[in-house]
Formats: sequence, C-alpha cells, structure tokens
Amino acid sequence: MLAIHYPDGATIAQGQPSQIARYEINEGKRDDKTEKTSFTMRVSNNIHNVACLDQVEFCQMWTEEEKIPTKLMPVPPKPATEPEKNADGTPKENGTAPTVPEPPVEVPEQTYEIKKKDKKKFSDLKFTSSSFAIGPTQRTEFADIEKKLVQGDFDILEMKALRNDLEAYSYEMRSNLESYGTLEKYLDEDTKKTFIKEINEVVEWIYGDGEVAPKEEYRKKLDKFKKIGDPVK
Repeated sequence: MLAIHYPDGATIAQGQPSQIARYEINEGKRDDKTEKTSFTMRVSNNIHNVACLDQVEFCQMWTEEEKIPTKLMPVPPKPATEPEKNADGTPKENGTAPTVPEPPVEVPEQTYEIKKKDKKKFSDLKFTSSSFAIGPTQRTEFADIEKKLVQGDFDILEMKALRNDLEAYSYEMRSNLESYGTLEKYLDEDTKKTFIKEINEVVEWIYGDGEVAPKEEYRKKLDKFKKIGDPVK
C-alpha cells in the first residue's frame, strides 16, 4: 500500500484531508530460483501538479552458473618412419620403412570453465487507487451544470447587446423620420406615422416589460424595424 500526503505545514483548505491518494498494490510472485528481490515505485506530478503513482516494478535477481567449453589442444602429428639403410648409412635400394604398428590416437578430454552471471527479471505490478477527488459521474454532472451557466451568461450578454441595438436603432429612425429629419422624405406619410408610433411604444417597452423579456423578443422587434428602416436608409 502506498499513501501520498501533503507535506507537514502545507496550506490546504479547512476540512480538506491531508491524504491525496491511496494505492493498493498487488503482491509480486517470486520464482523458485530467485535469490533477491527489489521493489520500485515511480511517482510523478500530473498536469494538475498532483503527485500520482505511474508504475510499480518488481525485480527478481539470481546467479546462474554457465558451463563454457575450453579450447582443446591440437594432437601432435606422428613422426615419419625412415627407410632401411646399408651398413655405411646409405639407403638400401628398394628399401622400405619398417612396418611399425600405429599407437592409439589419444583424444584430449574436454574441459569446461564455469562462469557465474547475475540475472534480473522485471515485471510490472497492477494497482488500484482511491482518492478524495471528484468521481467521473459527478465530474460530468458538474461540467454539464457549468456549460448551462456559461450559456446563461452568454444569453444575458446577447440580450443586452440586442437591447442596446434595438434602443439605438429606434432613436435613430425616429429622429431621422420626424420633421426636418434626413430620412423624412423617403417614407410615405401613412407608413411613417405607424412606424414612429411603434417606435415610441417599443422605447417605453424597453424600460418596462422589456427588462425581463427574452432575447428572442428583442431580436424579433429589431428585425421588424429593420425591414422598414433599412430600405429607407
């Protein structure tokens, strides 16, 4: 078992446990020939700078004797037999070497050199972990809640942008379509009268019921005004 804790004196939130994680490591199986064993754990910081157990390695060590044959010495060649000679030492005519029985060939005995070699065997051990971190299901739930909150923030910002656009467009068109406005000559009187009336109603609505209206309502009113105002521009 491996337990990872915050160091003594670490500043952590009140009520937060000092233990970061706990790992239950499976037992290593030792071979019969093993003489010594060692155990190695590798701990590193993840992308959140939190210490995590990456690998557990079980090492078995033993010594093996290896029998290595030594090099054989070469067998010396047989000496050549000399032909028969006369009394004065000259070779006899048609002399032949005496027949001598060949001695048995001696084969040297093979010898061996014993060398000892240190052997090692490495194997990874499985482990399970437990911590005070948020579980996968709860993390997914929190992520969904966060997305909804973010989308809600964007909706508020978009609604404010639409409100400002609708307000600015209403004031602009009303100013330019009324008497002596730059656009008053480009819209017929009946349509202009109705349009200005609707603009006045919308300006009051913005500071009244529009305070709690959805963004779709602002977009709908702005699109309606632009269908009339943009061609006039």
